[in-house]
Amino acid sequence: MTREKTMTGYASVDKPWLKYYSDEAINAEIPSLTMYEYAYEINKEHLDDVAMVYQNRKLTYRYVFEQIDKLAEKFAAKGVKEGDIVTILSLNTPETIYLFYALNKIGAIACMEYVTQTKESLKKALDTTKPKMVIILNLFMRMFEEVIAEYEGEVIVISPVELLSAPVRMLVHAKMKIAKTHFRNVMSYKTFITGKGKKVSIESQANRPAVLLSTSGSTGIPKKVVLTNRNINSIAVQYKVSGMNINRNDKFIAMAPPFHAFGISLGIHLPLCCGVLCIISTDPSPDKSAELFAKYNPNLFLGAVDHIIKIIENPDVNRLDLSDLHTIAVGGETMSDKLRDDVNAFLKAHNVKGKLVTGYGMSELAGTAVTEKTGVWRDGSVGIPQSLVTVKIVDINTNEECKYGVEGEILISSPAMMQEYVNNQEETVKAIEVDVNGTKWIHTGDLGYIDEDGFVFVKGRLKRIYTTLDMVTGQTYKLFPDYIESELDKIPFVSRSAVLVIEDDTRMHVAVAFLRMKEIKDNWEEETVHILKKELPAYDIPVKFFIVNDLPLLSSGKVDYRKLEEMYSL
Repeated sequence: MTREKTMTGYASVDKPWLKYYSDEAINAEIPSLTMYEYAYEINKEHLDDVAMVYQNRKLTYRYVFEQIDKLAEKFAAKGVKEGDIVTILSLNTPETIYLFYALNKIGAIACMEYVTQTKESLKKALDTTKPKMVIILNLFMRMFEEVIAEYEGEVIVISPVELLSAPVRMLVHAKMKIAKTHFRNVMSYKTFITGKGKKVSIESQANRPAVLLSTSGSTGIPKKVVLTNRNINSIAVQYKVSGMNINRNDKFIAMAPPFHAFGISLGIHLPLCCGVLCIISTDPSPDKSAELFAKYNPNLFLGAVDHIIKIIENPDVNRLDLSDLHTIAVGGETMSDKLRDDVNAFLKAHNVKGKLVTGYGMSELAGTAVTEKTGVWRDGSVGIPQSLVTVKIVDINTNEECKYGVEGEILISSPAMMQEYVNNQEETVKAIEVDVNGTKWIHTGDLGYIDEDGFVFVKGRLKRIYTTLDMVTGQTYKLFPDYIESELDKIPFVSRSAVLVIEDDTRMHVAVAFLRMKEIKDNWEEETVHILKKELPAYDIPVKFFIVNDLPLLSSGKVDYRKLEEMYSL
């Protein structure tokens, strides 16, 4: 839709991206409902439609909401009430989704923990959030057994094969070598759902905290983001009216882990709020997603770069007519122009009318804020702000807004903006700025610019933050060299460290460490890795270590990373 008006040269005033949206999208209202209520409201007249397919079993919306309602009563009977926190460590299973919405129905807060974190990190998280209960997928019981043994609350163990027959479940469990646990506080999902229930009625509060998600934010220091019902509902609302081709009964592969913001917002809540059929997968790996893509020929797909690569390389996918594929989107990282051209050529050759869609966001914005959409692309851009989102670029020195085409830090104002960081007012104040008009803006830490049509271009990081790939899950994560340095500097035999991040053909970026030592032990490298593994996820561990007599320093006393790059390239 064309909207003629005088341009001021400032994106936050002109909002040139609105010309790509309908009046309905620009004036969209976010319902004063919980996530559970919104999902039910959308589907209450379509309860016999299939909501999910899991392990070849079709689950209708009627069945899904029956399970959610039943579990809400079980939580209430266990004393879980409005405002209580319940920790969830899981991948995508129907039971995980039921439990998530059941907690939401009674006003409790679901704390979605990374399953890739260390046991020490999880213990710290439990000490900080003090959850009423813990829910864990049995695949991770061995990994976190010590933490679960020390936890004093009740634990619910769910299984990725809960819906299979008992004999098949036993065979799968034996094959996967899943340990049986006998802790006094542990119960199976089946035991929990067949226990006593208690009716509960909670007043709808859209601005009530609903989800806690872990993030490293802009500093690399682990934090937990508080997202409300309104935050996550706003994502669903904006996509529904965006003009994207999302239809009831479309097929979508839901494999993004629920501990990611986009996993919750775009991988679970959005499709359910559009009546989309979700093909649920506990395996988020690129190979598995390509296999499911070939099997189901979906209408919608969202993944990371490696997921897209595996799909277009899969011979079974190559044999398909993909003319019913409305949207294929990539998020979480940048994609080279060459790869993007290759993907678009593949899509065209397989009768897809649209192009690859990219997006941009962060956990503090419930996963997404800027996106391309059908017919709205620009080379090199990550898209345009969503219809209820405003983006501006500010000078990194003066914090004054820049005009079109001028590079600076990207700031975003969005109804999906987090409420705060848990128990961290200092970092909250650093992240969220309130202007003279009372508008809240979040500092992304990314450098970029906006053109006169409202397309956003990301050019790099304001701070040393990179993207790396976990080779096990195929998911992307932020890599913070400053944070790795802080852990290296704690090691007794290390005097000072400096971490350089280098490009890697397989993982995008990896860390290498330069160490000035207090003493050099015979097994210093093995001991260094052993210590780091207790505090850092595997993808943060440097791939190489170098001992140096001195680190190159600037006159300010800070490490000269340009010199380090020169040293590494020699």
